[in-house]
Amino acid sequence: MDITLLFKTILNLSLMGSVVIGIILLVKLIFKDKLNPHWHYYIWFLVILRLIIPYTPESSMSIFNLFPQVPQEIDSIQDISNTANVYDDGVTNSIIPDTNEIIQVHDPQPFHIDQENGAFKLNYEILGIIWIIGVVTLMLTILIVNIRFHWKLRKQPRCKEVEFIQLLENCKNEMKLRNKITMIYVDTTNTPSITGLIRPKLLLPKEIMHQLSYEEKRYVFLHELAHLKRKDIFINWIALYVQVINWFNPLVWYAFYKMREEAEESCDASVLAHLKKSEHVEYGKTILNFLTKLSKPNLMPVTMGIANNKTTIQRRIMRIAMFKKTSFKKSVATTALTVGMGLVGLTSALAGPQIFNEEIILKQAEELGIETDGKTLEEINVEIEAITDAARATEAEARKMEAEAQALKQAKELDIDTVGKTLNQVMQEVNDALFLKQAKELGIDTAGKTAGQLDEEVRKLQLVKQAEELGIETDGKTLEELTGSH
Repeated sequence: MDITLLFKTILNLSLMGSVVIGIILLVKLIFKDKLNPHWHYYIWFLVILRLIIPYTPESSMSIFNLFPQVPQEIDSIQDISNTANVYDDGVTNSIIPDTNEIIQVHDPQPFHIDQENGAFKLNYEILGIIWIIGVVTLMLTILIVNIRFHWKLRKQPRCKEVEFIQLLENCKNEMKLRNKITMIYVDTTNTPSITGLIRPKLLLPKEIMHQLSYEEKRYVFLHELAHLKRKDIFINWIALYVQVINWFNPLVWYAFYKMREEAEESCDASVLAHLKKSEHVEYGKTILNFLTKLSKPNLMPVTMGIANNKTTIQRRIMRIAMFKKTSFKKSVATTALTVGMGLVGLTSALAGPQIFNEEIILKQAEELGIETDGKTLEEINVEIEAITDAARATEAEARKMEAEAQALKQAKELDIDTVGKTLNQVMQEVNDALFLKQAKELGIDTAGKTAGQLDEEVRKLQLVKQAEELGIETDGKTLEELTGSH
């Protein structure tokens, strides 16, 4: 697997996802409470899709038509010939230098400034490695935390009280659920929650649950069962892993933070739809009761709870108070809005127009021995590109082999032992040997000096020599001043 290419793909998807997040936040800001809680929650699915689908259909409505495009052909050529370029620039031109040339060994850095034009460039290879380390670290952390969490749950007492069991069955019938659910008393949280993809478990803080009235317990159970029916736990897992893959993007973290907040508001709306209007106030009081008792956010791994975040009190209570079933007209309007946002954010920019010069294409096809009878220009052009790509790959491999042979040859001339060493190690030793050789030829004392120090002294002596030939005064000038003068 090419980590660099994979990271470039993820980075590209993450940037497009950031654009979709911006669109969603803007629409939310414009419409605010005019859109129902379900829309505010489910619209975040557009972000998940944008972050995981690398190829989407082109559309003139796509927001990405507004952004400058880099031709795919150029990108592909760079990827295919990358190996050849590395060996051309890093080996062929360096390992066999002229008498006054020294191999330049660059330390790999995530970013650097191009000395020729001052442009800021990224080292995708190093960034790709940093990215994969971050992903693996977070994945392992999630795995360990969840294993410990479920291991602790196994030691917690099960709820076997008849009142609770009967109430849960009644609520399951009300929500039309058949899942087998285990009720567990926990002391690690002060709010009820539900967890488990395959075997759902309802986690209950024993002391608080026994302080609730029968109706309040019913509201709690309905809320948690609504999460189960809506597959919120499964959705939460997907969002978590997408967030891990895009751990470097703070906008993705913020988007999924808002998504989890709005999942609770959407779940409230699902429960209120099952309750009588006269019960809405009591349900709101139950939510308020738990939120005020919450001393800190519920950070248990991948659980859905009736009260997870104390900062959402005002908005959740306001949503509950304002709740009313969505009218048909409003449903049509929100559906149209969602489809429109999907067309804008989940489609790709139109490709630039392809201009086919018939005479040139047919001539290239003839030179490559491609049969053209009965084929369109597009089909012929695809075959030409396939043959050209294969030729580039073959040429890159040939250059690599040639560079390796040249490196080994020069190492032999310098009496460098190559047995059991990688090409990079051989190149490094060749570099060091050439530095020492040229430094000695220029009368430079090499004892105890690094390759970088020797390189600077060699360059300075060469510049001094050139400056004297041009009649430039060199006394007391630094290497940078001589370079500027020259």
